[in-house]
Amino acid sequence: MNFEKRKTFFLKKATNAELRVDIAVDAKTEQNVGYCVSSIDKEKTGEIESLFVASDYRGFGIGDCLMRRVLTWMDKKGAAAKIVEVAAGNEQALSFYNRYGFLTRRTVLKQIMKGEN
Repeated sequence: MNFEKRKTFFLKKATNAELRVDIAVDAKTEQNVGYCVSSIDKEKTGEIESLFVASDYRGFGIGDCLMRRVLTWMDKKGAAAKIVEVAAGNEQALSFYNRYGFLTRRTVLKQIMKGEN
């Protein structure tokens, strides 16, 4: 999903859910090096929408810090459930999310139609 499509998705979702954006910044360079976008909908389902840490900054606990912040926020907001979707091809993320109690509950297969990515 490109940036414009993702932005449109989040703006639409914000009409029916509370969104949160956490950004990790390198204190020396002041560059953004990671982020986590999360939401809580009206049914109190918290969702990790997107989590990213730049490759040069992985392994330093930035993803862990972002996850702990978001999960604390969801707890304070009274989230009844917490979910995260992992795209096919990103299976290495499963072990990361498993550390926070996220377990695979189902696998969804989708037939790709002509012209669809």
